[in-house]
Amino acid sequence: MVTGKTPTRWIEETLVLEAKVLLSQSSWPVSEVAAAVGLADASYFSRLFKKHTGMSPLAYRQRVGKS
Repeated sequence: MVTGKTPTRWIEETLVLEAKVLLSQSSWPVSEVAAAVGLADASYFSRLFKKHTGMSPLAYRQRVGKS
Protein backbone atom coordinates (compact mmCIF):
# COMPACT_ATOMS: atom_id res chain seq x y z
CA MET A 1 0.00 0.00 0.00
CA VAL A 2 2.89 2.37 0.70
CA THR A 3 4.26 2.10 -2.86
CA GLY A 4 0.89 2.03 -4.58
CA LYS A 5 1.95 -1.15 -6.38
CA THR A 6 1.17 -4.80 -5.98
CA PRO A 7 3.91 -6.85 -4.32
CA THR A 8 4.56 -8.64 -7.61
CA ARG A 9 4.91 -5.37 -9.52
CA TRP A 10 7.26 -3.97 -6.87
CA ILE A 11 9.46 -7.09 -6.98
CA GLU A 12 9.56 -7.07 -10.78
CA GLU A 13 10.52 -3.40 -10.90
CA THR A 14 13.21 -3.93 -8.28
CA LEU A 15 14.69 -6.83 -10.28
CA VAL A 16 14.65 -4.77 -13.47
CA LEU A 17 16.35 -1.82 -11.74
CA GLU A 18 19.12 -4.10 -10.51
CA ALA A 19 19.41 -5.69 -13.95
CA LYS A 20 19.80 -2.24 -15.53
CA VAL A 21 22.78 -1.57 -13.28
CA LEU A 22 24.37 -4.91 -14.14
CA LEU A 23 23.74 -4.51 -17.87
CA SER A 24 25.27 -1.04 -17.90
CA GLN A 25 28.28 -1.86 -15.71
CA SER A 26 29.26 -5.35 -16.86
CA SER A 27 29.77 -7.40 -19.97
CA TRP A 28 28.04 -10.42 -18.48
CA PRO A 29 25.79 -12.43 -20.79
CA VAL A 30 22.07 -11.83 -20.29
CA SER A 31 21.75 -15.29 -18.72
CA GLU A 32 24.27 -14.32 -16.02
CA VAL A 33 22.50 -11.02 -15.36
CA ALA A 34 19.23 -12.94 -15.04
CA ALA A 35 20.81 -15.35 -12.56
CA ALA A 36 22.38 -12.49 -10.59
CA VAL A 37 18.96 -10.91 -10.00
CA GLY A 38 17.48 -14.26 -8.99
CA LEU A 39 15.89 -15.53 -12.21
CA ALA A 40 17.16 -18.84 -13.57
CA ASP A 41 15.21 -18.57 -16.83
CA ALA A 42 16.89 -16.05 -19.15
CA SER A 43 13.93 -16.08 -21.55
CA TYR A 44 11.53 -15.15 -18.77
CA PHE A 45 13.95 -12.48 -17.61
CA SER A 46 14.10 -10.99 -21.11
CA ARG A 47 10.30 -10.90 -21.37
CA LEU A 48 10.00 -9.31 -17.93
CA PHE A 49 12.68 -6.75 -18.74
CA LYS A 50 10.96 -5.82 -22.00
CA LYS A 51 7.59 -5.58 -20.23
CA HIS A 52 8.99 -2.96 -17.87
CA THR A 53 11.36 -1.06 -20.16
CA GLY A 54 9.96 -1.51 -23.65
CA MET A 55 13.25 -2.95 -24.89
CA SER A 56 15.22 -6.16 -24.64
CA PRO A 57 18.17 -6.42 -22.26
CA LEU A 58 20.58 -6.37 -25.22
CA ALA A 59 18.94 -3.29 -26.72
CA TYR A 60 19.15 -1.59 -23.32
CA ARG A 61 22.86 -2.44 -23.06
CA GLN A 62 23.51 -1.03 -26.52
CA ARG A 63 21.56 2.12 -25.67
CA VAL A 64 23.60 2.79 -22.54
CA GLY A 65 26.82 2.08 -24.42
CA LYS A 66 28.08 -1.14 -22.88
CA SER A 67 28.68 -3.99 -25.33
